Amino acid sequence: MQINLTGNIFFDAGYYLFYHILNKPFEDKEFSPEEIQKVIDWMIQETDRWLSYLDSNTKQFKSRFIPYLANHDPLSHAQKAKLDKSEKINTFKEILLKLLTHCEVSSNNTCSICGQFETIKIREIDKESYGLTRVELPLSNFGVNFYPGWVRGIQTCGICALKAYATIFATLNSSGKVILLNSFSSEIMKIWIETTRDESKLSKYNIFDEKGPITLPISNRLNAIYSLLKPLVDEGLKKKLPPYVYRNIEFIYYSNFVNGPEIQFFPISHHIFMFFFKLKQNALLLKWNQFVYQFYTSNKIQYDESKQKLIITEKKDNREAQEEEYQNNYNILIEKLLNGKPLFKEFVKDKKLRIEYKIIELYILEVLKVEKERLDLIKQIADLIAKNIRQGDMKLFDVEDATEYFKFQRFLVMAAKKHVQNMGNPLFTVDDYVNNLIGDYKTVHNIMLIRLYELLADFITKQTN
Repeated sequence: MQINLTGNIFFDAGYYLFYHILNKPFEDKEFSPEEIQKVIDWMIQETDRWLSYLDSNTKQFKSRFIPYLANHDPLSHAQKAKLDKSEKINTFKEILLKLLTHCEVSSNNTCSICGQFETIKIREIDKESYGLTRVELPLSNFGVNFYPGWVRGIQTCGICALKAYATIFATLNSSGKVILLNSFSSEIMKIWIETTRDESKLSKYNIFDEKGPITLPISNRLNAIYSLLKPLVDEGLKKKLPPYVYRNIEFIYYSNFVNGPEIQFFPISHHIFMFFFKLKQNALLLKWNQFVYQFYTSNKIQYDESKQKLIITEKKDNREAQEEEYQNNYNILIEKLLNGKPLFKEFVKDKKLRIEYKIIELYILEVLKVEKERLDLIKQIADLIAKNIRQGDMKLFDVEDATEYFKFQRFLVMAAKKHVQNMGNPLFTVDDYVNNLIGDYKTVHNIMLIRLYELLADFITKQTN
Protein backbone atom coordinates (compact mmCIF):
# COMPACT_ATOMS: atom_id res chain seq x y z
CA MET A 1 0.00 0.00 0.00
CA GLN A 2 1.07 3.61 -0.53
CA ILE A 3 1.36 5.79 2.58
CA ASN A 4 1.93 9.54 2.35
CA LEU A 5 2.50 12.58 4.53
CA THR A 6 -0.63 14.19 5.99
CA GLY A 7 0.55 17.73 6.77
CA ASN A 8 -0.11 17.14 10.49
CA ILE A 9 3.22 16.86 12.30
CA PHE A 10 1.69 14.99 15.26
CA PHE A 11 1.10 12.12 12.82
CA ASP A 12 3.87 12.80 10.27
CA ALA A 13 6.66 12.58 12.86
CA GLY A 14 5.61 8.96 13.40
CA TYR A 15 5.55 8.45 9.64
CA TYR A 16 9.17 9.61 9.43
CA LEU A 17 9.99 7.15 12.21
CA PHE A 18 8.65 4.33 10.00
CA TYR A 19 11.51 5.02 7.59
CA HIS A 20 14.03 5.04 10.43
CA ILE A 21 12.77 1.68 11.73
CA LEU A 22 12.84 0.11 8.25
CA ASN A 23 16.01 1.88 7.05
CA LYS A 24 14.01 2.72 3.96
CA PRO A 25 14.65 5.57 1.44
CA PHE A 26 12.10 8.33 1.85
CA GLU A 27 11.35 8.40 -1.88
CA ASP A 28 9.75 4.94 -1.58
CA LYS A 29 6.12 5.46 -0.52
CA GLU A 30 5.07 1.83 -0.98
CA PHE A 31 4.84 -0.24 2.20
CA SER A 32 4.39 -3.99 2.10
CA PRO A 33 2.37 -5.89 4.76
CA GLU A 34 5.69 -7.29 6.04
CA GLU A 35 7.09 -3.78 6.50
CA ILE A 36 4.00 -2.62 8.36
CA GLN A 37 4.26 -5.71 10.58
CA LYS A 38 7.91 -4.89 11.29
CA VAL A 39 6.90 -1.39 12.40
CA ILE A 40 4.18 -2.89 14.61
CA ASP A 41 6.65 -5.36 16.16
CA TRP A 42 9.13 -2.54 16.84
CA MET A 43 6.39 -0.44 18.46
CA ILE A 44 5.23 -3.28 20.69
CA GLN A 45 8.79 -4.17 21.70
CA GLU A 46 9.73 -0.56 22.54
CA THR A 47 6.46 0.06 24.36
CA ASP A 48 6.92 -3.13 26.37
CA ARG A 49 10.43 -2.06 27.43
CA TRP A 50 9.29 1.49 28.16
CA LEU A 51 6.37 0.45 30.34
CA SER A 52 8.49 -2.18 32.09
CA TYR A 53 11.07 0.48 32.91
CA LEU A 54 8.46 2.92 34.18
CA ASP A 55 6.68 0.27 36.20
CA SER A 56 9.88 -0.46 38.09
CA ASN A 57 10.64 3.26 38.52
CA THR A 58 7.39 4.74 39.81
CA LYS A 59 9.03 8.08 40.65
CA GLN A 60 9.81 8.51 36.96
CA PHE A 61 6.23 7.73 35.87
CA LYS A 62 4.86 11.26 36.13
CA SER A 63 7.65 13.11 34.29
CA ARG A 64 8.45 10.46 31.66
CA PHE A 65 5.10 8.93 30.78
CA ILE A 66 2.18 11.22 31.60
CA PRO A 67 3.25 13.92 29.10
CA TYR A 68 2.50 11.41 26.34
CA LEU A 69 -0.41 9.29 27.49
CA ALA A 70 -1.99 11.03 30.47
CA ASN A 71 -5.50 10.45 29.11
CA HIS A 72 -4.88 6.85 28.14
CA ASP A 73 -7.44 5.07 30.32
CA PRO A 74 -5.81 1.62 30.62
CA LEU A 75 -2.61 3.25 31.82
CA SER A 76 -3.99 6.10 33.93
CA HIS A 77 -3.10 6.37 37.62
CA ALA A 78 -6.47 4.93 38.63
CA GLN A 79 -6.14 1.93 36.33
CA LYS A 80 -2.43 1.60 37.06
CA ALA A 81 -3.26 0.77 40.68
CA LYS A 82 -5.69 -1.94 39.60
CA LEU A 83 -3.52 -3.70 37.01
CA ASP A 84 -0.26 -5.46 37.60
CA LYS A 85 2.66 -5.01 35.26
CA SER A 86 1.84 -7.82 32.82
CA GLU A 87 -1.89 -6.94 32.68
CA LYS A 88 -1.12 -3.29 31.99
CA ILE A 89 1.28 -4.08 29.14
CA ASN A 90 -1.01 -6.71 27.64
CA THR A 91 -3.93 -4.25 27.70
CA PHE A 92 -1.79 -1.74 25.85
CA LYS A 93 -0.71 -4.33 23.27
CA GLU A 94 -4.28 -5.43 22.74
CA ILE A 95 -5.42 -1.90 21.93
CA LEU A 96 -2.45 -1.29 19.62
CA LEU A 97 -2.96 -4.51 17.65
CA LYS A 98 -6.70 -3.92 17.42
CA LEU A 99 -6.14 -0.53 15.84
CA LEU A 100 -3.73 -1.85 13.27
CA THR A 101 -6.16 -4.32 11.75
CA HIS A 102 -7.94 -1.35 10.17
CA CYS A 103 -6.20 -0.20 6.99
CA GLU A 104 -8.75 -0.70 4.23
CA VAL A 105 -8.84 1.78 1.37
CA SER A 106 -11.64 4.27 2.05
CA SER A 107 -15.09 3.82 0.54
CA ASN A 108 -17.41 6.07 2.53
CA ASN A 109 -15.96 6.99 5.92
CA THR A 110 -12.63 8.57 4.99
CA CYS A 111 -9.88 9.14 7.58
CA SER A 112 -9.88 12.81 8.57
CA ILE A 113 -6.08 12.80 8.87
CA CYS A 114 -4.81 11.16 5.66
CA GLY A 115 -7.98 11.07 3.54
CA GLN A 116 -6.90 7.69 2.23
CA PHE A 117 -8.06 4.80 4.41
CA GLU A 118 -11.30 3.83 6.08
CA THR A 119 -12.13 5.38 9.45
CA ILE A 120 -12.04 3.10 12.47
CA LYS A 121 -15.27 2.60 14.37
CA ILE A 122 -13.79 0.79 17.30
CA ARG A 123 -16.45 1.11 19.98
CA GLU A 124 -20.18 1.49 20.26
CA ILE A 125 -21.87 3.39 23.08
CA ASP A 126 -25.65 3.77 23.26
CA LYS A 127 -25.84 2.15 19.78
CA GLU A 128 -23.67 4.94 18.34
CA SER A 129 -20.27 4.20 16.80
CA TYR A 130 -17.29 6.21 18.02
CA GLY A 131 -13.98 6.99 16.41
CA LEU A 132 -10.79 6.94 18.46
CA THR A 133 -10.76 8.76 21.78
CA ARG A 134 -8.35 9.05 24.68
CA VAL A 135 -9.01 5.38 25.49
CA GLU A 136 -7.14 4.30 22.35
CA LEU A 137 -5.13 7.24 21.01
CA PRO A 138 -2.51 9.51 22.59
CA LEU A 139 -3.07 13.28 22.53
CA SER A 140 -6.82 12.88 22.18
CA ASN A 141 -9.85 13.46 24.39
CA PHE A 142 -13.39 12.16 24.84
CA GLY A 143 -16.22 14.72 24.73
CA VAL A 144 -17.80 15.84 21.45
CA ASN A 145 -16.69 19.43 22.09
CA PHE A 146 -13.11 18.40 21.49
CA TYR A 147 -13.58 17.28 17.88
CA PRO A 148 -14.41 19.21 14.70
CA GLY A 149 -17.91 18.72 13.33
CA TRP A 150 -19.40 17.61 16.68
CA VAL A 151 -18.37 14.03 16.04
CA ARG A 152 -17.71 11.20 18.46
CA GLY A 153 -13.96 10.66 18.59
CA ILE A 154 -11.20 11.29 16.06
CA GLN A 155 -12.16 9.95 12.65
CA THR A 156 -8.89 8.24 11.78
CA CYS A 157 -7.66 5.01 10.23
CA GLY A 158 -5.43 2.33 11.73
CA ILE A 159 -2.34 3.53 9.84
CA CYS A 160 -2.71 7.09 11.18
CA ALA A 161 -3.30 5.67 14.65
CA LEU A 162 0.01 3.84 14.31
CA LYS A 163 1.65 7.09 13.19
CA ALA A 164 0.32 8.82 16.31
CA TYR A 165 1.80 6.15 18.58
CA ALA A 166 5.09 6.22 16.67
CA THR A 167 5.29 10.02 17.11
CA ILE A 168 5.87 9.39 20.82
CA PHE A 169 9.25 7.87 19.94
CA ALA A 170 10.07 10.78 17.63
CA THR A 171 10.09 13.34 20.44
CA LEU A 172 12.29 14.33 23.35
CA ASN A 173 11.25 14.76 26.97
CA SER A 174 12.26 17.95 28.78
CA SER A 175 11.21 18.30 32.41
CA GLY A 176 7.89 16.56 31.86
CA LYS A 177 7.15 18.39 28.60
CA VAL A 178 7.47 17.11 25.05
CA ILE A 179 9.70 18.61 22.33
CA LEU A 180 8.86 17.92 18.69
CA LEU A 181 10.40 19.41 15.54
CA ASN A 182 8.37 20.38 12.49
CA SER A 183 9.88 20.96 9.04
CA PHE A 184 8.77 20.57 5.42
CA SER A 185 12.16 19.03 4.61
CA SER A 186 12.49 15.25 4.79
CA GLU A 187 16.26 15.70 5.24
CA ILE A 188 15.77 17.86 8.33
CA MET A 189 13.18 15.44 9.73
CA LYS A 190 15.57 12.56 9.13
CA ILE A 191 18.24 14.37 11.19
CA TRP A 192 15.65 15.00 13.90
CA ILE A 193 14.53 11.37 14.06
CA GLU A 194 18.16 10.24 14.27
CA THR A 195 18.65 12.70 17.14
CA THR A 196 15.64 11.43 19.06
CA ARG A 197 16.75 7.81 18.70
CA ASP A 198 20.46 8.46 19.34
CA GLU A 199 21.63 5.80 21.79
CA SER A 200 24.81 7.76 22.51
CA LYS A 201 22.64 10.42 24.17
CA LEU A 202 21.04 7.79 26.34
CA SER A 203 24.41 6.50 27.52
CA LYS A 204 25.78 10.06 27.93
CA TYR A 205 23.11 10.93 30.47
CA ASN A 206 23.30 7.57 32.26
CA ILE A 207 19.77 6.53 31.35
CA PHE A 208 20.61 3.87 28.80
CA ASP A 209 18.09 1.51 30.37
CA GLU A 210 15.33 4.10 30.02
CA LYS A 211 13.25 3.16 27.01
CA GLY A 212 10.88 5.44 25.18
CA PRO A 213 11.67 9.10 24.42
CA ILE A 214 15.07 10.41 25.48
CA THR A 215 14.92 12.72 28.49
CA LEU A 216 17.03 15.83 28.05
CA PRO A 217 18.78 17.05 31.20
CA ILE A 218 17.91 20.67 30.27
CA SER A 219 14.60 21.86 31.72
CA ASN A 220 14.86 25.49 30.54
CA ARG A 221 12.90 25.32 27.29
CA LEU A 222 14.87 27.93 25.32
CA ASN A 223 18.20 26.47 26.41
CA ALA A 224 16.96 23.00 25.44
CA ILE A 225 15.83 24.17 21.99
CA TYR A 226 19.09 26.06 21.44
CA SER A 227 21.07 22.89 22.27
CA LEU A 228 19.05 21.00 19.63
CA LEU A 229 20.19 23.34 16.85
CA LYS A 230 23.68 21.81 16.99
CA PRO A 231 22.86 18.41 15.41
CA LEU A 232 20.87 20.18 12.67
CA VAL A 233 23.89 22.34 11.84
CA ASP A 234 26.52 19.60 12.14
CA GLU A 235 24.61 17.05 10.07
CA GLY A 236 23.56 19.69 7.55
CA LEU A 237 27.17 20.60 6.88
CA LYS A 238 28.20 16.96 6.75
CA LYS A 239 25.45 16.13 4.23
CA LYS A 240 25.93 19.44 2.35
CA LEU A 241 22.25 20.26 2.54
CA PRO A 242 21.07 23.29 0.53
CA PRO A 243 20.15 26.42 2.60
CA TYR A 244 16.46 26.36 1.67
CA VAL A 245 15.79 23.21 3.74
CA TYR A 246 16.34 25.31 6.87
CA ARG A 247 13.33 27.51 6.16
CA ASN A 248 10.15 27.14 8.23
CA ILE A 249 11.67 25.05 11.01
CA GLU A 250 9.83 25.22 14.31
CA PHE A 251 9.99 23.43 17.62
CA ILE A 252 6.75 22.46 19.36
CA TYR A 253 6.84 22.32 23.14
CA TYR A 254 3.76 20.74 24.67
CA SER A 255 2.23 18.58 27.37
CA ASN A 256 -0.67 16.13 27.43
CA PHE A 257 -2.05 16.85 30.87
CA VAL A 258 -5.78 16.29 31.21
CA ASN A 259 -6.63 19.80 32.36
CA GLY A 260 -5.12 22.84 30.66
CA PRO A 261 -2.62 21.18 28.30
CA GLU A 262 0.18 23.51 27.30
CA ILE A 263 1.53 24.05 23.81
CA GLN A 264 4.05 26.58 22.52
CA PHE A 265 5.57 27.07 19.08
CA PHE A 266 9.15 28.27 18.61
CA PRO A 267 9.89 29.12 14.96
CA ILE A 268 13.62 29.29 14.26
CA SER A 269 14.70 31.81 11.65
CA HIS A 270 16.75 30.20 8.88
CA HIS A 271 19.06 33.24 9.24
CA ILE A 272 20.25 31.78 12.55
CA PHE A 273 21.25 28.56 10.80
CA MET A 274 23.09 30.52 8.09
CA PHE A 275 24.92 32.40 10.85
CA PHE A 276 26.04 29.14 12.46
CA PHE A 277 27.17 27.79 9.09
CA LYS A 278 29.31 30.90 8.50
CA LEU A 279 30.79 30.62 11.99
CA LYS A 280 31.73 26.99 11.40
CA GLN A 281 33.16 27.69 7.94
CA ASN A 282 35.30 30.49 9.41
CA ALA A 283 36.43 28.37 12.40
CA LEU A 284 34.69 30.78 14.78
CA LEU A 285 32.00 28.52 16.26
CA LEU A 286 34.05 27.61 19.34
CA LYS A 287 34.59 31.30 20.10
CA TRP A 288 30.86 31.92 19.71
CA ASN A 289 30.07 29.03 22.08
CA GLN A 290 32.48 30.47 24.63
CA PHE A 291 30.67 33.80 24.30
CA VAL A 292 27.26 32.16 24.87
CA TYR A 293 28.71 30.30 27.87
CA GLN A 294 29.40 33.64 29.63
CA PHE A 295 25.68 34.37 29.97
CA TYR A 296 24.59 31.25 31.91
CA THR A 297 24.67 33.33 35.09
CA SER A 298 22.51 33.49 38.20
CA ASN A 299 22.68 34.88 41.72
CA LYS A 300 25.14 32.13 42.69
CA ILE A 301 26.96 31.69 39.38
CA GLN A 302 28.94 34.54 37.81
CA TYR A 303 31.39 34.72 34.93
CA ASP A 304 34.99 35.44 35.94
CA GLU A 305 36.70 37.24 33.05
CA SER A 306 40.21 36.63 34.38
CA LYS A 307 39.64 32.87 34.60
CA GLN A 308 37.18 32.80 31.66
CA LYS A 309 35.04 30.42 33.69
CA LEU A 310 31.62 30.41 35.30
CA ILE A 311 32.31 30.44 39.04
CA ILE A 312 30.05 29.35 41.88
CA THR A 313 30.52 31.51 44.96
CA GLU A 314 30.17 29.34 48.04
CA LYS A 315 30.74 30.10 51.69
CA LYS A 316 34.06 28.30 51.96
CA ASP A 317 35.56 28.76 48.50
CA ASN A 318 34.89 29.50 44.85
CA ARG A 319 34.86 26.76 42.26
CA GLU A 320 34.12 26.31 38.59
CA ALA A 321 30.47 25.56 37.81
CA GLN A 322 29.80 22.24 36.10
CA GLU A 323 27.54 21.99 33.05
CA GLU A 324 24.64 20.45 34.95
CA GLU A 325 24.81 23.33 37.43
CA TYR A 326 24.43 26.17 34.92
CA GLN A 327 22.70 24.73 31.83
CA ASN A 328 19.20 25.51 33.18
CA ASN A 329 20.01 29.12 34.10
CA TYR A 330 18.32 31.90 32.16
CA ASN A 331 20.58 32.94 29.27
CA ILE A 332 19.70 36.36 27.89
CA LEU A 333 21.81 35.81 24.76
CA ILE A 334 19.88 32.65 23.82
CA GLU A 335 16.55 34.30 24.64
CA LYS A 336 17.30 37.30 22.41
CA LEU A 337 18.77 35.27 19.54
CA LEU A 338 15.83 32.84 19.32
CA ASN A 339 13.26 35.64 19.65
CA GLY A 340 14.84 37.88 17.02
CA LYS A 341 16.01 40.63 19.38
CA PRO A 342 19.30 42.47 18.61
CA LEU A 343 22.39 41.48 20.61
CA PHE A 344 24.32 44.77 20.47
CA LYS A 345 24.15 45.34 24.24
CA GLU A 346 25.63 41.91 24.87
CA PHE A 347 28.50 42.49 22.43
CA VAL A 348 29.87 45.43 24.43
CA LYS A 349 30.89 45.88 28.06
CA ASP A 350 32.58 49.00 29.45
CA LYS A 351 33.19 50.32 25.90
CA LYS A 352 35.07 47.14 24.97
CA LEU A 353 34.03 44.39 22.61
CA ARG A 354 33.38 41.12 24.42
CA ILE A 355 33.80 39.06 21.27
CA GLU A 356 35.84 39.13 18.07
CA TYR A 357 34.60 41.77 15.61
CA LYS A 358 34.46 39.25 12.75
CA ILE A 359 31.76 37.31 14.62
CA ILE A 360 29.74 40.49 15.17
CA GLU A 361 30.06 41.28 11.47
CA LEU A 362 28.78 37.81 10.52
CA TYR A 363 25.85 38.32 12.91
CA ILE A 364 25.02 41.66 11.29
CA LEU A 365 25.19 40.18 7.80
CA GLU A 366 23.49 36.82 8.39
CA VAL A 367 21.02 37.39 11.24
CA LEU A 368 20.15 41.09 10.89
CA LYS A 369 20.42 40.79 7.08
CA VAL A 370 22.20 44.12 6.62
CA GLU A 371 23.48 44.29 3.03
CA LYS A 372 27.27 44.10 2.73
CA GLU A 373 27.43 47.33 0.72
CA ARG A 374 25.50 49.14 3.45
CA LEU A 375 27.67 47.66 6.20
CA ASP A 376 30.83 48.68 4.32
CA LEU A 377 29.51 52.26 4.03
CA ILE A 378 28.74 52.46 7.77
CA LYS A 379 32.22 51.10 8.57
CA GLN A 380 33.82 53.60 6.17
CA ILE A 381 32.01 56.52 7.84
CA ALA A 382 32.87 55.17 11.31
CA ASP A 383 36.54 54.93 10.27
CA LEU A 384 36.54 58.61 9.26
CA ILE A 385 34.76 59.61 12.50
CA ALA A 386 37.39 57.65 14.47
CA LYS A 387 40.13 59.72 12.84
CA ASN A 388 38.31 62.92 13.81
CA ILE A 389 37.93 61.70 17.39
CA ARG A 390 41.65 60.91 17.66
CA GLN A 391 42.45 64.37 16.35
CA GLY A 392 40.13 65.98 18.91
CA ASP A 393 37.69 67.36 16.33
CA MET A 394 34.84 65.12 17.53
CA LYS A 395 33.93 63.40 20.78
CA LEU A 396 33.03 59.76 21.26
CA PHE A 397 30.33 60.87 23.70
CA ASP A 398 28.51 62.66 20.87
CA VAL A 399 28.12 59.33 19.06
CA GLU A 400 27.14 57.44 22.23
CA ASP A 401 24.55 60.05 23.16
CA ALA A 402 22.80 59.95 19.77
CA THR A 403 20.38 57.20 20.82
CA GLU A 404 17.21 58.90 19.63
CA TYR A 405 16.19 59.65 16.07
CA PHE A 406 16.52 63.43 16.20
CA LYS A 407 19.81 63.20 18.14
CA PHE A 408 21.31 60.76 15.65
CA GLN A 409 20.08 62.93 12.76
CA ARG A 410 21.71 66.00 14.32
CA PHE A 411 24.95 64.10 15.00
CA LEU A 412 25.25 62.96 11.36
CA VAL A 413 24.70 66.50 10.08
CA MET A 414 27.24 67.98 12.53
CA ALA A 415 29.75 65.21 11.79
CA ALA A 416 29.39 65.82 8.06
CA LYS A 417 29.92 69.56 8.56
CA LYS A 418 33.06 69.13 10.70
CA HIS A 419 34.50 66.58 8.30
CA VAL A 420 34.10 68.94 5.35
CA GLN A 421 35.71 71.75 7.37
CA ASN A 422 38.69 69.60 8.38
CA MET A 423 39.19 67.34 5.38
CA GLY A 424 37.68 69.31 2.52
CA ASN A 425 35.60 66.39 1.23
CA PRO A 426 32.11 65.04 2.17
CA LEU A 427 31.69 62.42 4.89
CA PHE A 428 28.80 60.89 2.95
CA THR A 429 26.43 61.76 0.12
CA VAL A 430 22.76 62.72 0.31
CA ASP A 431 21.87 59.35 -1.20
CA ASP A 432 23.92 57.60 1.48
CA TYR A 433 22.12 59.60 4.17
CA VAL A 434 18.62 58.89 2.86
CA ASN A 435 19.05 55.28 1.75
CA ASN A 436 21.57 53.78 4.17
CA LEU A 437 21.96 55.86 7.33
CA ILE A 438 18.80 57.43 8.67
CA GLY A 439 16.46 54.52 7.98
CA ASP A 440 16.60 51.91 10.79
CA TYR A 441 18.80 54.39 12.61
CA LYS A 442 19.13 52.25 15.77
CA THR A 443 20.90 49.46 13.88
CA VAL A 444 23.14 51.98 12.08
CA HIS A 445 23.97 53.68 15.39
CA ASN A 446 24.85 50.39 17.09
CA ILE A 447 27.03 49.21 14.18
CA MET A 448 28.82 52.54 14.16
CA LEU A 449 29.47 52.41 17.91
CA ILE A 450 30.79 48.85 17.76
CA ARG A 451 33.14 49.80 14.93
CA LEU A 452 34.37 52.83 16.91
CA TYR A 453 34.97 50.73 20.04
CA GLU A 454 37.04 48.33 17.93
CA LEU A 455 39.12 51.10 16.28
CA LEU A 456 39.52 53.26 19.39
CA ALA A 457 40.29 50.52 21.94
CA ASP A 458 43.73 51.91 22.78
CA PHE A 459 42.47 55.50 22.71
CA ILE A 460 39.64 54.70 25.16
CA THR A 461 42.05 52.82 27.47
CA LYS A 462 44.43 55.82 27.63
CA GLN A 463 41.57 58.20 28.36
CA THR A 464 40.21 55.90 31.09
CA ASN A 465 43.61 55.66 32.78
